[in-house]
Amino acid sequence: MRFSAIYKPRNRLSLPGWWHILGNYTRGYVHAPIPRHRDLCIMLPVHWVVKFCDRKQRKYYLNTVNMVRTWKRPSIQSKGPQKTGRKQTPGKKQGKQCDASRQQAAETGKCIKTSPPVATAGQTGHDRLERAKKCFKGATVHEIGGGCAVLTFVDENMERLLPAAVEYVLQEGKLEYDKQFSMMQKMCTRRRGEGLFSDTVPGYAFSGTTVVATALPSCLRALLDYVNQFVSGDDKRFTAVFVNHYRSPEDAIYMHSDKDVAGNEEVGVVAISCGMPRKLKFRPIDGSNPDLLKLDIETAHGQALVMYGYKFQSLFKHGITAYKDKHHHKACGQGPLEQGRVSFTFRRHHSTHS
Repeated sequence: MRFSAIYKPRNRLSLPGWWHILGNYTRGYVHAPIPRHRDLCIMLPVHWVVKFCDRKQRKYYLNTVNMVRTWKRPSIQSKGPQKTGRKQTPGKKQGKQCDASRQQAAETGKCIKTSPPVATAGQTGHDRLERAKKCFKGATVHEIGGGCAVLTFVDENMERLLPAAVEYVLQEGKLEYDKQFSMMQKMCTRRRGEGLFSDTVPGYAFSGTTVVATALPSCLRALLDYVNQFVSGDDKRFTAVFVNHYRSPEDAIYMHSDKDVAGNEEVGVVAISCGMPRKLKFRPIDGSNPDLLKLDIETAHGQALVMYGYKFQSLFKHGITAYKDKHHHKACGQGPLEQGRVSFTFRRHHSTHS
């Protein structure tokens, strides 16, 4: 027989479309399946696999090392796991240093370790996340794509400073509650308490209203100084503390992005949660991008949360939804926050608009 074939009986079942049938219905031979797509015949680079997107009904490619996703098929000539996009060529000085290191390694037979480059927005998200793990030791890292991640951790020294800060902000007159604002020609209410505390920022404007800043008390200044120990450089220090008080599960904050965070901030926002747990949601602004992931985090009492990544606020939005059922959550808070939650948010407030 010329072709390798499988004999098929007369009363055979219906076959898939990619089986090629020869002969008539009484006696025929069935060829082995032939791949329809050429990609199945061509080898992929190391660590790359083919996946299928149910929402888009099309295939995409996934790198199992750095979890990079792309619609375009990666080239077999690519060196290691790299993100697709514009290639960056090293400068003259960097190229000379690499050549000198290679030459010295070839002569001595030893591997020369060069110092890591200065952190820039052009570096891969994987390198930046490794640096973040060293900065926030013991933190749980939730990678959500685009070089961004959400880090959560608990610090004992930070927990000691929280009771005095919570007691101060819950005093009468320290926060503004149920502030009215206009959205799409309709009057809406922000169902929570708000307050801004800073010695350098005059106020914070968002949603058509302005929250006027109040001078930092000693308890909030101590908390701000301690959080600034996690960021390096005087120009990267946080300048203000924004406080949100959710009195009950019915209080919430809509999905939004913090527009006052600059694009060159690697650690843009740090938030500390006190009181009952709430579900904090992170959603990509561009829902059609397969590289960006959704994330839900259940906040805990004394937990610190870091929004990490240069483009975090331009790629993702976040918010806390309200629970209509008052008994949906059990009273898990402590002290005066048995049914509520206070969030201390640390930012630099380069702009007064959000």
